[in-house]
Amino acid sequence: MIAEFHQSTWFSLPSDGCLTATFRGTRPGDGFADILWSLTFNRFLKSIEAQLQAAGALQPAWWNGEPGLLTDCGPFPVAGACVTWADDLACFGCTDQASDLIPSASTVSQIILEGLANLGLKPNMGHGKTEFVATPRGPGRTLARQMIHHANGGHITARPDRQGDVRIRVVPHYPHLGGQISHCGRMRGEVKRRLAIAVKSMKDLSPKIYHNRKVDLPTRLSIFKATTWPALLYNSGTWLALTPYEVKCWHAGVMRLYRRLLTKLYSFDEIYKSPDSLILQWTGLPDPDLTLRLSRLQYFGQALGRGNEVLWALVAEERSWLNEVKKDFDWLYTQIDGLTNMPCPRSDPQAWHRLILQSYPRWKGLLRRAEQHAIGERAIHQEVHDFHKMLIEILRPCGLMGPLEPQTPQVIPTTVHRCVPCQRSFASRRAWGSHCFKVHGRVNPSRSLCSGTVCEACGKQHPSHERLVRHLRTTPSCQSTMAG
Repeated sequence: MIAEFHQSTWFSLPSDGCLTATFRGTRPGDGFADILWSLTFNRFLKSIEAQLQAAGALQPAWWNGEPGLLTDCGPFPVAGACVTWADDLACFGCTDQASDLIPSASTVSQIILEGLANLGLKPNMGHGKTEFVATPRGPGRTLARQMIHHANGGHITARPDRQGDVRIRVVPHYPHLGGQISHCGRMRGEVKRRLAIAVKSMKDLSPKIYHNRKVDLPTRLSIFKATTWPALLYNSGTWLALTPYEVKCWHAGVMRLYRRLLTKLYSFDEIYKSPDSLILQWTGLPDPDLTLRLSRLQYFGQALGRGNEVLWALVAEERSWLNEVKKDFDWLYTQIDGLTNMPCPRSDPQAWHRLILQSYPRWKGLLRRAEQHAIGERAIHQEVHDFHKMLIEILRPCGLMGPLEPQTPQVIPTTVHRCVPCQRSFASRRAWGSHCFKVHGRVNPSRSLCSGTVCEACGKQHPSHERLVRHLRTTPSCQSTMAG
């Protein structure tokens, strides 16, 4: 029936009135092509993993066989080197020594390229397509980095049969399926990327939505949750533990988005000079830390339902993500304690596993209840704070709150820019430089060495002549070359 369904098929182009008959492949525009691709590529992946394991380029992960909160390293080896989505393939692995990194990467590349060639496929070798992310660790890591980035010019060379040498770029960051993979394992780049995408999403709607006084706050929140919210939290449930700097970036970036929601509804001072707690009370949105907690718990439920052994084996080896999830479960239980008959996650994690696997809608309901309870608890704290502040402002003029707190004298910063001949002080270097030029005729020596915007020593193009002068002032090698 499938063969008959794909007989006598045709397609047409908008600019061409003729019909084009097809004799090979599936019906044009039919989703059946995706099914055929998945079946074909699945056999390719199994063949590749078997070859990688036979070549010794595949290091198994050791797992205890328990998914979820009980996962840990154990005696069971779990082999899996390829992760795919449609035609996007990502291979991961490790070596015992840093010196084995380049030979192992070359072997993996050779096996994959030969396997694709046998199927008549050729990978896209363009920028951002087929690339390596390498992280040398342990003894010999310095030599491995020198070999990759200096001797090999930042490439890994593979020698597949009948294809010649293929050079694959080694990059520090790689965008994969909407996320960014960094060689250092940090989440700084991904956090900033998510925030930038969310800001772009809000800017596209700003003229008609967020800068329109006629659009009230409930409507703005609905649009924000439907457009910007998914772009902001995409894949955030898989993030590893954030560093203090990354937490600060995430909190500040999300709060800036919340403040943008209030544009034209409040004054500038109210939006940008009010504390974060007041902004959260006005918008009714979860605080930035709470958004990450909920994303991790939601992803945990999805991953537990899939039962992927490779995923849980990698989680057991990495550990930091699982530790964050355990903290999130502790927070979840404190929010719903007394409102559910579920035991403490630390004492009986299997009960929570059964809840997620057998009653997933109830699991989602618990997350929503915990979110609403946390938002309401924060709103009550803010209202109490506002009430205390108002009460103090009423009672203090009547002398019922004691004397006013002594104000600390304002410290005037000392000036550090001083003109020695005139014995005058200036608040900034720019003011001092302007004075020296006008009064004493002092000119930076770098200005007499160049003209235009191009450095004649290194050939670098600068946006202005001032930037060129600054470049010469801060680069002694270029300055000495042009002066000599």
